[in-house]
Amino acid sequence: GWTQIITVGSSSNLRVVSSVDELRPGTCGTSEGALYRINDSIPSADYQVSVLQKNGDTGDNYDFIAARIQDSNNMYIFKFNETNSRLFKVVGGSWQTLASATPGTNDGSTITLKVQGNTITVLEGAITITSATDSTFSSAGKAGVGMGALDDGTQDCGSQHLDDFRVETL
Repeated sequence: GWTQIITVGSSSNLRVVSSVDELRPGTCGTSEGALYRINDSIPSADYQVSVLQKNGDTGDNYDFIAARIQDSNNMYIFKFNETNSRLFKVVGGSWQTLASATPGTNDGSTITLKVQGNTITVLEGAITITSATDSTFSSAGKAGVGMGALDDGTQDCGSQHLDDFRVETL
């Protein structure tokens, strides 16, 4: 199952379109966003979270994948769309940039956030697009996925489509 841990806006949520099994914005719109985490335990702190970007969108419409989520205010999280992307750590609710990647990610690509020891790596397919070293979060926590205005409240959910969310231990 899933638990919504961040809601930006009055009733933001995401929805699964069952006919194609894709994650898309639900009631999430302008200056709104949502982040969900899995409820399952992850047996190791070394794992990767991946999602297939079917439509990453552009401009201020962003997608997110997260790892080592301790709670809604503490995690590693990758923000991406077709024009740019950024890797953050969130500590006590404060978003701190660990690394940037330009240009953004391509539709049809699998985007992976990999945490192994104190190395955080983001891949598009098999190609590393950014990485950082940080030891703030060392326990497995949870993994998650989101869209919209999670980090600054001004971005949106638009026409994003994500598919094939996976968590794999390393």
